Amino acid sequence: MTPELEQRIRDSIAWEAKRSAPPAGFPRLPEIPSGRYLSEEFHALEMEHIFRGSWLCVGREEDVAKPGDYMLWSKIGSPVVIVRGKDETIRAFYNTCRHRGAKVVKEECGHTNVLRCQYHSWAYDLQGKLVNIPDQDDFGDIDKSQHGLV
Repeated sequence: MTPELEQRIRDSIAWEAKRSAPPAGFPRLPEIPSGRYLSEEFHALEMEHIFRGSWLCVGREEDVAKPGDYMLWSKIGSPVVIVRGKDETIRAFYNTCRHRGAKVVKEECGHTNVLRCQYHSWAYDLQGKLVNIPDQDDFGDIDKSQHGLV
């Protein structure tokens, strides 16, 4: 971030903190009906069209500070595991094994070296790649590269 941009942001924050009304010429906004906050139908529409298609803040970088640190997040339905990889990259995957859909982590947060299915113990690395299938012969000729976490 350049010093100029940083100063512009600081000036904007200071301006917002001082004002007590909308800027001059700002159009009057209509009242929002209380039903919007109570309607199951409206909530479902927001989930589908806004929250599932937008970037969302799920936590802070410090929540997964070290490689192997993870946290679960499930505010929009499907549980997601956020994990920091050994390459320091933070990734998010559905908390479900590609085989039978069992969880790959149980706890709300923690540290691990591998994401392991609770059903057949399929193991995924911290980049979501399927790395081990115990008793692989029982599963036929499976292409591990096509069964990573989503």
